[in-house]
Amino acid sequence: VLIAVALVATSGGAHAQSALDAQLAKAMKSSGGVSVAKPGGQGTKPAAPNWRVDNDGSKGDQPCGMTFMAPGKVMGYMAPCKGWKDRYFFVAGPKVPATATVKKVNVTLATGGDSPQTVKAMHFPVKDGDPVILFQLTNFAAALDGMDDAESVTVTLNGASVFDGSWTGGYAAREKVRTCLLKVR
Repeated sequence: VLIAVALVATSGGAHAQSALDAQLAKAMKSSGGVSVAKPGGQGTKPAAPNWRVDNDGSKGDQPCGMTFMAPGKVMGYMAPCKGWKDRYFFVAGPKVPATATVKKVNVTLATGGDSPQTVKAMHFPVKDGDPVILFQLTNFAAALDGMDDAESVTVTLNGASVFDGSWTGGYAAREKVRTCLLKVR
């Protein structure tokens, strides 16, 4: 079970968007050769799927986060930082349609054989990367506790599948950043 809580979206101010955009762009950057494709379909050399701890709490001026990267797909969790106060689960990949502005959208999220949930999310443009579907988590502790070690995630927008991915090793990644992810900043 990936997310056992209600998901809603907020759009925040321009400063919050720029801080969030910067962090999402950082999450999309390559680690060990894994990257989602840049606009135009050019990506970096694929590497084995893996979790990357974006910040375990040692960088006080940056949000805590963990990102699972596989060729053409990125998903992860991000905690608050200066500029925004919300916690998010996000997915990105080349099938997520382009958007010029942040939009609230209804998407269907299915995880690991659980019943699909139709929820509100943000369709978020990322400079120099694929757009992101961003889910605000209303109960981050419950979302982390419900995270499976191996999980599949499918997101459907307007009846079309825009993301289909899976991870392994979720427990180890989660435990590396749990304290930082749950810290109130």
